[in-house]
Amino acid sequence: MLIQSRINTFGVNSIAAWAVCGKLDFILWVFVDALGSAVSTFAAQNFGAGFYARARRGALVCCGISLSFMLAVSAALYALCEILARLFVSDSQVIALSVSLMRFLSPLYFLYSAGEVLSGTIRGTGETLKPMILTLTGTCACRIVWILAVVPHSPALKTVILSYPVSWGLTSLLFIVFYQFYKQKILPMPTTRGISFLN
Repeated sequence: MLIQSRINTFGVNSIAAWAVCGKLDFILWVFVDALGSAVSTFAAQNFGAGFYARARRGALVCCGISLSFMLAVSAALYALCEILARLFVSDSQVIALSVSLMRFLSPLYFLYSAGEVLSGTIRGTGETLKPMILTLTGTCACRIVWILAVVPHSPALKTVILSYPVSWGLTSLLFIVFYQFYKQKILPMPTTRGISFLN
């Protein structure tokens, strides 16, 4: 609501262009959410069975899948955003602004590739409070601070929109750092049992 209220101050074209961007990148977030749920289930099954090596490998593979998909879709959105925007609006100014915003954001989607995967992996081991705190800090708190502290010094539409990639990067970084410590405790190095299962 805070971000949208700031976007609204830039006029109707900005509101419409941002709505178009939301429709174009929707596929990214559906995929990331689905992958997070899948890796959570995968981690839970293997953690419960004691196959810690497989749970760790699953997290690594899913991070690779997430990154690959995001890079591919980002490239497609960057190249095709004008054509896709025309499916939703006909106003040339809105289309031009949508293209500008998508080409600003699409190279940065990869920043969130690890966030949901590692969050799902951690949740799958039964720890739900800490992922929630990390997500609230990296996503919600970061955006609020950005809007209140940074945007007033550079009141432009792209400065407001930049709150998203900044929060994606921070959230992913928080989860990467936390996961490195967490896996040593909860998902110890491969045992004979885990290795035999992998083989």
